[in-house]
Amino acid sequence: MIVPTRQSLMFRARSYMAFVLSPQPPIENWLADLDAGIEHAKGLFAHHPVALDLSATDLDAKGIASLVTSLNERHIRVQTEFLSDCAASHDVIRKGHCRAA
Repeated sequence: MIVPTRQSLMFRARSYMAFVLSPQPPIENWLADLDAGIEHAKGLFAHHPVALDLSATDLDAKGIASLVTSLNERHIRVQTEFLSDCAASHDVIRKGHCRAA
């Protein structure tokens, strides 16, 4: 009897470097503060991914989309790849427990 050989699995650890923004209510004031910070550090977010910690907010899916749009207008690229799998459950996203399916 011939037993087929299996290739071994290779796992590689990777670090993921990103800025983490943690909006605080009221969002409009937080965005104004962000604008002031950006004015003093132009290009800070250029070419760097950004993750959002929404744990201090009570944004619904529409509010999250609006926030991401506002950040995009400021040339801040938010990593949203995982949001599509969790969009129906904004509470899960907000608490940081979103897992891609």
